[in-house]
Amino acid sequence: MGVLAYRGDWLTRLPGAAGWFGAALAAAGLLALPVVMVVAGGAAPTPGTWQALAQIVVETCFAMGMVLMLLVCFRRFLDRQNRFGRFLSENAFAVYFLHPLVLVGLGLALSGWEAAAIAEFAVMGALAVPACWLLAAAVRAVPGARRIL
Repeated sequence: MGVLAYRGDWLTRLPGAAGWFGAALAAAGLLALPVVMVVAGGAAPTPGTWQALAQIVVETCFAMGMVLMLLVCFRRFLDRQNRFGRFLSENAFAVYFLHPLVLVGLGLALSGWEAAAIAEFAVMGALAVPACWLLAAAVRAVPGARRIL
């Protein structure tokens, strides 16, 4: 799908009105979700029922609306890059490829620490994000690695 979108230039051909449509669709999904949850009898309806279908449709409307709105907004307002953004772009695939090593390593290093789950999440994120980007930059500095990563 991504290849077709690139070849067809879908992102630049997407009209600005699609962003407004997406915002309306997301708002409708957001407003309809509590109604569907009340009618369905809870947040997790029985799979295979009409209530589950209704919830899935509403959630999908919200998600697709947000995607449309964000695509148009980012294209319009954030279509530029500074030095830091260029660094992040250039190293994104390497981060994607190497992040499991960082997460497992930090997870093992912090395994003895007893804290609330939210605190562990916050500390792990604060350590892992810069570590992933630094590792990616270091690995890409190895001769020949830029061609692969």
